[in-house]
Amino acid sequence: SGTFNSTAGTIELNGTSPQTIGANVFSGNLISSLVISNASGVTLGGTLGISTSLSFGNVNNSVLNTGDHLVIKSDATNTGMIADITNNGANSGNSISGKVTVERYLSSLNNRAYRLLSPGVSTTTSIHANWQEGAASRYDNPKPGYGTHITGTTVDQTNGLDATATGQASLYTFNGSGWTSVLNTTTATLNAGTGYLIYVRGDRTFNLDQAQPIPPNNNTSQNTILEATGTVTQNEVDLSGLSVANNQSLVANPYPAPLDWGKVWTDNSSNFQNYYIYWDPNVGSRGGYVSVTTAGIVSLDSTGQSGSASNVNPTQIQSGTAFFLTTKSSVVGNPSLAIKENHKGTVNNRDVYSPVVNLQVLH
Repeated sequence: SGTFNSTAGTIELNGTSPQTIGANVFSGNLISSLVISNASGVTLGGTLGISTSLSFGNVNNSVLNTGDHLVIKSDATNTGMIADITNNGANSGNSISGKVTVERYLSSLNNRAYRLLSPGVSTTTSIHANWQEGAASRYDNPKPGYGTHITGTTVDQTNGLDATATGQASLYTFNGSGWTSVLNTTTATLNAGTGYLIYVRGDRTFNLDQAQPIPPNNNTSQNTILEATGTVTQNEVDLSGLSVANNQSLVANPYPAPLDWGKVWTDNSSNFQNYYIYWDPNVGSRGGYVSVTTAGIVSLDSTGQSGSASNVNPTQIQSGTAFFLTTKSSVVGNPSLAIKENHKGTVNNRDVYSPVVNLQVLH
């Protein structure tokens, strides 16, 4: 049995024996929200996109078996989420089995900019198979509107990288003291707890041959969706081995859901300062750092530009976001950051990923 609220667009499965959502049951294989309230579990028999929320109802030890078919959607209108599966501790034992595809819509507005991102899942397949859509060449665009170029070579597809005239890298990880470029996207996988600095030119329609576009015949970028398929983080995760006292660590929101910064910091206040640092694509020409506390934005490092706007919601760290934390001076050794299901927030703010100015950036 189940219920369908056509106004809210919510499907709730609350039977007492195992239930299956078959393939092609819903138009476009897309629904707004899915609630699992069946202790015997639910299985997906075909692709199902969730545009708003997946959650568990008043139930314990229920399993959603995705069959690798579940997609948490993201577009210009909304971004879906997997809500707190423990219902803030009221229930226990609920879980998701199988792979999940998590999308992150990135608005371009013709502003190519850096982003600090995380995939929302941990993959067994490569960065190239996910964020580059498995493209065969820098001209290849397997899924228009999805994916992006990741550069770092002058010989196309060397180690999976898209070639440019300069060979400049566009994807980096943080090693505790500085940035390290990702040199091979065919062997490296994506991790939900890892933050990545990536220069996003838009989707793969961008022409990398036009290295220095000159307005009005500029090479404008398009909006894109980065997607990754893998396992979702469930229950508590401890991001360990972070930087020592008075140093910064790059961490990532491990869930395909917003994080409530106030809740995260309350449970980690003995180790970290009460602010996080986010890279905002609205600041400067390619983005800039924004320091944020639970009270609001406290500073903008706008690389010399004053009055830059920021769309950051101080209390809600969005899904797909990586950010810096500062370890307190009193901490001995390398601390851990505990992130829990009940730290999940409820407010999606797609404007965080949307540059508000139309700037031509050369890269």
